[in-house]
Amino acid sequence: MSRYANFFAPLLIAIVSVVGCGRQLREYPVSGQVTLDRSPIASGAVIFVPNDGERNPASFVIEVGEFRSSDRDGLPEGEYSVVIAPFALELEQYEARKNEEPELLAPPQIPEVYTKPGKFFAKVTPNSENFFTFELFTQEQQN
Repeated sequence: MSRYANFFAPLLIAIVSVVGCGRQLREYPVSGQVTLDRSPIASGAVIFVPNDGERNPASFVIEVGEFRSSDRDGLPEGEYSVVIAPFALELEQYEARKNEEPELLAPPQIPEVYTKPGKFFAKVTPNSENFFTFELFTQEQQN
């Protein structure tokens, strides 16, 4: 009997160690709106930078002022700095939309202040819709 214990005990410890090391943080769906001077941004990316510094940033595509994660690629609970990054639509998307709303096709001219951490923050929580609105302005708003 001790022969089996000598074999199975280390195997059981190894299995428990591997399972424990593979622990993933639960992710929650996020979504929201991004506007520039109160109009939807045609395209770009919303980048969530974890404040804890222990995880990699995550980005979500902005399309006609909205972004949304899938149910599988959301964000873990926590606090984030948020960066808004511009990029133009792909050629296929441009061709498909050029007759619909041409004003939405130009790459947005996002002011530099929004392309660096520190202007926007978000807190992802388990019991929340995790819907965020980011309002950008070309001129700094006066209170």
